Amino acid sequence: MAFNDLLKLDLPDDFPAHNYSEFMAAARAVLLPNKVEAWKEFAGASNLIGWRFRASSEDMKTYIASWQQYVLTPVLTAKLAAAHHEDSIVGSPGSFIPSISKPITGGKHE
Repeated sequence: MAFNDLLKLDLPDDFPAHNYSEFMAAARAVLLPNKVEAWKEFAGASNLIGWRFRASSEDMKTYIASWQQYVLTPVLTAKLAAAHHEDSIVGSPGSFIPSISKPITGGKHE
């Protein structure tokens, strides 16, 4: 995370700081010269953009970690176990699996 001087807040590295800065500059140009009361409301609401971006980023990291722990890891573990089970029945690569060179009749080799 990097500290954003405009918002005075640590934000994820993928926060569009340049775009946010341009957005705020345009808003100041319109609202501040007229000393509009709306500026206070707008500025307060705009600060929430940074907080929500950071919270969303933190929530996504938590979601991904949870997905990996509780969904992805068990699925992969089950697939690896199934693959290992098949190898133990059929034989793993490089193991000797006897071949039948003569046809089987009556359930016995002739």
